[in-house]
Amino acid sequence: MKKIIIFILLSLMLVSSAFAQTSLNFTQEKKDNLESNKEAISNFRMKDIRQDPFPANPGELIDVYMAIDNIGGDVINPRFEFNLKYPFSLDPSIDNSNFPTLKSGEKLTLHYKLKIDKNAIPGNYEVEFRAYTDNGIYYPYFFSIKIDDVTSNFDVAMQQVSKEGLSIAISNIGKNSANSITVKIPEQESFELIGSPSYIVGNLNSGDYTLLNVLVKPKLNYEDNQEKILNLQIDYTDTIGNRRTINKEIPIIMTQQIKKGFSDLTGYTTKIDTSEQINNNYKVFIYTSLILAVILIAVIIYYKRKINKANEED
Repeated sequence: MKKIIIFILLSLMLVSSAFAQTSLNFTQEKKDNLESNKEAISNFRMKDIRQDPFPANPGELIDVYMAIDNIGGDVINPRFEFNLKYPFSLDPSIDNSNFPTLKSGEKLTLHYKLKIDKNAIPGNYEVEFRAYTDNGIYYPYFFSIKIDDVTSNFDVAMQQVSKEGLSIAISNIGKNSANSITVKIPEQESFELIGSPSYIVGNLNSGDYTLLNVLVKPKLNYEDNQEKILNLQIDYTDTIGNRRTINKEIPIIMTQQIKKGFSDLTGYTTKIDTSEQINNNYKVFIYTSLILAVILIAVIIYYKRKINKANEED
């Protein structure tokens, strides 16, 4: 048992470390050996650069954290900035410009948000970061950010409507697997729930599909062949452990066959609800009767013993 517990703890540690921020390798020279600024003895020492999430996903933001030590003298008004090229741009929501003085031996951690262009091609992209001192000299650091599409996508289509529910085909049309998929039916204009608002699908590899029966019915009145839209919310876990949400719409034409299917579905669920209510009422009646019978028997036994005791005393 002890070995099993140790194995489980080690496994959890490995899983959690896989989803943690990733430390990046960096250098003060470009990979193509272009001449970098070497005019002064460096005041700054870059200790660590981290990227979260790893890899970066096209069209999204990533967090970059930098740990820097001042190993020289005091620096007045130090300045730190990226020299960014496609596909990166700096998100201005975080300001790292206010450093009046960085004293000798002082350490600091900088936090930036970088936006990845939505059309970025997967690969490793070199990024330059510059640390300026008060004399205008900067110290460059070069590191690579990995970009890869970790998301998936889904195609949804109605199959049929029967007393079992509205049957929906859900296909994973993305290049990646999708894990822990759930489908939710949000509050909406055209349909209302007559069953659970959430359904667990599980995992779907790329190219796989599944069929799901949801219990809904159209709201209000509608004309023949009128189109109604069913809204779905699909939640899933991507390949690096992030939880994502995709909203989908299914157009449903209210033909005679579809109307009959919804009528059968509504009637069937109503019958089930009525039957369950009758069974529940019957169970309540049985349990109540048993309790009353037990109480009555206890009362009879009590008074019988009381009478016997009185007779014995006489």
